[in-house]
Amino acid sequence: MSAIRNEEVYGFVKADGPRLVNGRGEPILLRGVGFGSWLLPEGYMWRFPEGGDRPRRIEAMIESLVGSEEANKFWSVYYDRYIAEEDIAKIAEEGFNSVRVPINARFLTGEGPGGRAETHVDAAAGPNQAEATPSTDRASPNIDPLEEDSIRNGDAPEHESETRAPFGLREDRLVLLDRVIGWCREHRLYVILDLHGAPGGQTGTNIDDSEQDRPKLFTDEIRAREAVAIWRTLAERYKDEWIVAGYDLLNEPLPDWFSNYNDRVMPLYKEMIAAIREADERHMIILEGVHWSTDWSIFENAFGEDPVDSNVLLQFHKYWNNPDTESIAKYLDFRDRWNVPIFMGEGGENNKDWYTGAFRMFDDRDISWNFWTWKKMDTTNSPCSIRKPEGWPLLVDYLQGGEKPEPAVARTILWEYLDNMALERCDYQPEVARALLRRAPVRIPAVFYGYKGEGTSFGFGSAESASTAQAGLQFRVSDGTRIAFVQSDRETATFAHGGGEEWELDQWLCMEMTVGDWFVYDFERSGEGKRTDEDPKLDVALRLQSIDGSGKLRLALNDGSAVTLDVQERDWHTGQTVCRVAHSEGTQSLRLTCLEGKIRVMWLNIGDADESLRLNAD
Repeated sequence: MSAIRNEEVYGFVKADGPRLVNGRGEPILLRGVGFGSWLLPEGYMWRFPEGGDRPRRIEAMIESLVGSEEANKFWSVYYDRYIAEEDIAKIAEEGFNSVRVPINARFLTGEGPGGRAETHVDAAAGPNQAEATPSTDRASPNIDPLEEDSIRNGDAPEHESETRAPFGLREDRLVLLDRVIGWCREHRLYVILDLHGAPGGQTGTNIDDSEQDRPKLFTDEIRAREAVAIWRTLAERYKDEWIVAGYDLLNEPLPDWFSNYNDRVMPLYKEMIAAIREADERHMIILEGVHWSTDWSIFENAFGEDPVDSNVLLQFHKYWNNPDTESIAKYLDFRDRWNVPIFMGEGGENNKDWYTGAFRMFDDRDISWNFWTWKKMDTTNSPCSIRKPEGWPLLVDYLQGGEKPEPAVARTILWEYLDNMALERCDYQPEVARALLRRAPVRIPAVFYGYKGEGTSFGFGSAESASTAQAGLQFRVSDGTRIAFVQSDRETATFAHGGGEEWELDQWLCMEMTVGDWFVYDFERSGEGKRTDEDPKLDVALRLQSIDGSGKLRLALNDGSAVTLDVQERDWHTGQTVCRVAHSEGTQSLRLTCLEGKIRVMWLNIGDADESLRLNAD
C-alpha cells in the first residue's frame, strides 16, 4: 500500500532550477518527518532537566546508575527499537514520502556509548575496501564518585582526550543506517542523512552534543577533518542508493553568539562537498544557514559565477512564529533570485492548529518540508507519544542533585522506557499527522485560508472590502484581509506554543467577512473507506458569529456541491452542515462566501459523516 501511495518516490532526487524532480523528471515536494532523539538523544524528548540535556550527559547518567555493561546493553536495545520497520511502514501509510535521519558523529565514531572493542571502517576507504580494525577505547569512562557529583551539577565527565586515536567509523553503526535505508526503500520513503551533531559540535549547545558549549568544529582543525571524512565515507557507501535523497551537511551551525565564526562555514561546506563529489556525483547537497538555519547571508556568493555545486537544496527551519508569507519572504526571494530550490527542513514543536497553517503554507508555496519530530516522550504534538515510566521522576530528581536510585530500581525504570518506545506500545495520535497533511477529519483555524494569493485563495466583494485595519496584529498583513482577535485586548498575534498547548481564547484569531468576500480552505481526503452508490457525505462545522445579527454564508465544495448557512446569532456558536463529495481522494477545496451581512469565522471542522469528530466549542 505504501508503494502505491508514494509513486512519486522514484529514482534520484535532484535540483532542477527552483524545484525538485524525481528520477522521471517529475516535480516532487518532500513531505516528511524527522527522527529526533534516535541517533542523537535529546534531553527534552526524555523530559530531562539541564543535567541530562544532551547525549553525553544522558550516557553518563545511565552508566553511573547501572554500570558500563548494562549501559551498553541499554543503548544497543535503544538504537534497535526506537525506530523499527513498523515506524517506517506507519509513516508511509500516513502519506509522508520522506524521513530525515539526524546523526551524532559520536554515534558513528565510537566515542559514544558502547565504544569499546568494536570494529571500525577506515574513513578514507569505502565500505567494501576497508579492513576491520580494533577500536580504541572512546566510550565514557566508568563513573567514579567525584564524577557522579559533576553529573548532579549538570556537567558531563570528559569523553575525549586532547590526543585522539586514528579516526574511523563503526561498521555496526553504519549497518543500522543501512537497515533503516533498506526499510525506506521497501516502503517508498526518501531518506535525508543529517549530520546533526558534528565532531566537536557545530553550534556549541546541547542540540549537537557539545562537550563544553563551544563549537569546536570551527576551532579545532582535527574535528573539521573528521567531519569531512565522515561525509566522504557516507558518500562512498551510499553513492548508488537512490532512496537517499541527499546529504544535509550540518544542522543549524553557529547561533548568533558565535557569529564571529560565520566566515568559516562556507569554506567547510566546500571541503565537504569536494570530498563527497570525489565518490558521489549524483546525490543532492543540502545546506543550512547559520543561527538555527535561519540566516542565509552566508550563501550570498554561493550561486553566482562560481556556484558551490549544481545540485543543491537550501534549508531553513521554522518554529514558534507566524505561519504567513511575510515570515518566509526572505527565503522565497532567495529562491527567485538564485533559481535554487528551498526546504523547510525542520519545524514543529507547536500545537496542531499551527500545523494546519504552517505546513499548508509550505505546500502552497512549493516548499518541501520535514516535521520535527516523529516520536518523543509524553507528548500531544508528535504522532507517537512514548509513555513515561512510572519511576521516571526518580531519574529527573537525580539529575537535579537528588538521591541516586539503586541499580535495580534504575534498571527497571530504564528497561520500561525501552519497552514503551516500540510503536505498538506508544500512544499513537493520528490527529497530528492529519493536521500536518491537512487531511480530514481536521480542524482548521479560519485565518489559515490558502496561501496562493488573492484571486486564488481569497477575494473581496468590493474594493472597499480590503482592509488594513488588522495590520497591528502583524499577521498576514500583505493580504489585506480582516483579521481580529476573537476575545482579547492583545495587539499582536502570538503563535509560540512549543509544548503543544492549545491556544487560550484570548489568543484565537478570526476572519471578518462582508458581502462578496470569499476564502478557500484546501484539505486532503483519503480514498479509503466505504464506497456506496450515493456520493459520501462530508461533515462541516464552523465556529462563527454574526456581527450585525443577520447573515448568510455559502459553502461550496470543489466549486460544485454548495449549501447555505443562516448566521444570525451575535454570540459565538457552532453551525454544522453536510456537503456531498464525489468518489475521489486527494486535494479538495472548500470555499466560504459571505452572501449577506457581516460574519466572523473562528475555525472549521472538516470530517467524514460516518467518522466521529470531536467539536471544540471553546
